[in-house]
Amino acid sequence: MAALRNAHRILGMKRDRLGLGALGAGGSVAALLVALGVMAPQAAVAQAIFGPGSSGSGGNPTAIGNGATATGNNATALGTATSATGDGSISIGYANGSNGLNAIAIGVFSNATGVNALAVGGNARALVDGASAFGVNSTANSGGSLALGNTSSALAGNATAIGISSKASGGNSIAAGASATASGASSSAFGPGALASAIQSTALGYAAQSTAENSVAVGSSSIASGLGSVAMGLSANSSNNSSIAIGWQSISSAVNSIYLGARTVAGTGATAESAIGIGTDVTASAEDALAMGRVSKATGVRAIAIGTIADAAGQGAVAVGPTANAAGNFSLATGNGAVSSGVGSVASGSGAQGTGVSSTAVGNNAAALADNATASGAGAVAGGLNAAAVGAFTNAAGANASAFGNQAKASGTNALAAGYTTQASGNNSAAVGVSSTASADGAMVLGNNSTASAVNSVVVGTSGTASGLNAIAIGTQANASAGAATAIGGLSAASGIGSLAIGDVATASGARSTALGASSKALADSTVALGDTNT
Repeated sequence: MAALRNAHRILGMKRDRLGLGALGAGGSVAALLVALGVMAPQAAVAQAIFGPGSSGSGGNPTAIGNGATATGNNATALGTATSATGDGSISIGYANGSNGLNAIAIGVFSNATGVNALAVGGNARALVDGASAFGVNSTANSGGSLALGNTSSALAGNATAIGISSKASGGNSIAAGASATASGASSSAFGPGALASAIQSTALGYAAQSTAENSVAVGSSSIASGLGSVAMGLSANSSNNSSIAIGWQSISSAVNSIYLGARTVAGTGATAESAIGIGTDVTASAEDALAMGRVSKATGVRAIAIGTIADAAGQGAVAVGPTANAAGNFSLATGNGAVSSGVGSVASGSGAQGTGVSSTAVGNNAAALADNATASGAGAVAGGLNAAAVGAFTNAAGANASAFGNQAKASGTNALAAGYTTQASGNNSAAVGVSSTASADGAMVLGNNSTASAVNSVVVGTSGTASGLNAIAIGTQANASAGAATAIGGLSAASGIGSLAIGDVATASGARSTALGASSKALADSTVALGDTNT
């Protein structure tokens, strides 16, 4: 009776019009129910019909409210102008309708049409078998569709829309989040404003967009617009087929390109076919290029840059190490600050430089500065064409020059210096030994601490000296100081032009003089001394 006493609020009737008086069989309520056919002693079918213009048909119908209509077994219509048509159907609200087996419509102007259709909310509409709509102005108009949220829409078979103004219009699609849209078949959009508009596309995050088939966008404002592309991270963008962008503002804009890392500088990203960028603000802008490391750049076709600020600009170039730079085609730079700018050049070591074509520099601060030059060792420098400097701090400055040994130096064309601190500065000169020097063209030294300082002079032995043109000194401390002079023997001396001294401590000081024998002396021009101490 409590329910009946409150029914006037739903039915729009005054309590006195409900006839709630004495409750006995002879009371006014009983009389009213009998008159309405609800309570008849001989009735086979129970009915509950209340309100002007209300009607019911079928087994156990219930219609309560002005103009309410319940048609079907166990149909129930509650509210003004409500209509429940179908066995087990239920309509509750104002001017709404349920039309179908077990259909349910709850809310002002709601509409549930179809077997097991369910519409809940003002103007909610579930329009086919098995459709469900929850929320004001929600719509589910395909089999198995579900719309949950004000103004949400599920418009395709098995589509699901969850959230205010969400829309799922592709078959088997799901849109979850305010204004989320899933319009591609089997697409998924999760997050406010998310959009998945292609077949099997997926968008996850605020305003995320996946607009190509099988694409995936994850993160706020991320965009995946290439076929099979992947964009993950805040504002990540993968805009070409099979491209992958992962990281804040990351960009992969070419076919098969990959970018992994944050991007804060305009123009960076993986922007060429099959290019790969890994790290913050990296640039992989040529086909098949790979850039890995913060601010690294691979701008040559098939170039590789690995390391912070590494730069590989040449075709097929490789730069490995912080600030390594491979600018020449097919060049290789490995090491902190290594530079290979010549075509086919190699620079390996911290600060190493290979600037000539086919040049090679190996070692910290080694430098090969000319074509085909080779520098190997810490601080080694090969500055001449085809030059070779091997050893720590060696220097081969002349064309075709060779320097071997710690601090050896060959500065003349075709010069050879081999040994610790040895120097060959004359063209076609050669110095072999420790601290030896060949300083004139064609000069040759073989021995430690020896010096050949005149053109075509020759020294063989320790601490020897040949200072005259075409002079020859052979032996420890041998000295040939005049043109064409020859000194052979320890401490031998030939100081006259064309003189000859042979023997230990032999001396030939006169022009064209000859001293033969240990300690022999030829002191005047054209003289000959034979044997010990002869004059």
